[in-house]
Amino acid sequence: MSFSDMMQLAQTVLIALAGGLALLQLRHSQQSRDREAALQLLRSFQTPEFARGMQLVFEMPDGLDKAALEAYVGDRMGELYTVLTTLESIGILLHRRELSIDMVDDFFSGVIVLAGRRCARYFEEVRRETGRQTIGEWVQWLAEQFIAREGQRAVVPAHIAYRDWRPPRR
Repeated sequence: MSFSDMMQLAQTVLIALAGGLALLQLRHSQQSRDREAALQLLRSFQTPEFARGMQLVFEMPDGLDKAALEAYVGDRMGELYTVLTTLESIGILLHRRELSIDMVDDFFSGVIVLAGRRCARYFEEVRRETGRQTIGEWVQWLAEQFIAREGQRAVVPAHIAYRDWRPPRR
């Protein structure tokens, strides 16, 4: 093998190594981004207003029209809006692939499905009244995504799915 051939081989190996390192750096960057997104999700739902809003969603009956929902919620409408606007934001971020569906599923799938179902008539009436089909659009979209997702696979709660999980040894 000539010196020129050896140099060309060395150059090819170095380019391949650089490409591999770039891919590793990209993967690390994506993992950091995913971790930051998870922390932001966690922070968004660790507020007293969001917790009270979730309680409203959990307790609210299905099928309330706009007047009945407003009467049921009363002066706590701001707490419900905190949940709904958070879910709207999550819907946008998920659609734009800024969040993974698995992460959103782990954090919010229950409240997403409930809020979508329990506020559906409310959104329909507000859309008619305002002439804006965009009211609650991402809450509806999110709920539809998770309803479809749950229809494709069994929902297994974490306390059952990961019953035998153990932390890694250090």
